[in-house]
Amino acid sequence: MIDFMVIALPRSGTTWAANWLTTDTTLCLHDYLAYKTLSEINDNYKTSKRLGLSDTGLFGYKEKLNKHPAKKVILHRDINEINASLTDLGIPPMPSITNLLESIDGLHVHYKDLFNKPEPIWDYLIGTTFDGERHSLLKQMQVQPEFAALAPVDKEAVKRYFKEIGE
Repeated sequence: MIDFMVIALPRSGTTWAANWLTTDTTLCLHDYLAYKTLSEINDNYKTSKRLGLSDTGLFGYKEKLNKHPAKKVILHRDINEINASLTDLGIPPMPSITNLLESIDGLHVHYKDLFNKPEPIWDYLIGTTFDGERHSLLKQMQVQPEFAALAPVDKEAVKRYFKEIGE
């Protein structure tokens, strides 16, 4: 079962967060909704670690998220900044759907808090001793997907995603 989630729009730190939140006792999957639905991950993903998701598609589950027992951090970033970053990558801009994020129950923070005020996020999601030394090293790194090297999106999983969020 999923223990914690980081929910955000693209270009808002979810890849970096997944790396930061993966430790010897936790596993945080990034954008795994490209391969499995929330229900499939929640019910079938096997790991001995505490399982987390850091995903830019989770907002689509607005109704299910508020019922799910996982602790949730919602990262906010200005839609103009998001779209500028997407455009720089050659990806079309997205519509303003920030109101969907605001309707999700959890700890709402600005995405820069991952780097500048991380302790409350760590405490809320993980609850163990915060490793400031590790965080300082990680925040020196720019972490983002290597789009060309990513496994192909599972088109059937995406169809199941849209079916599931439509329920």
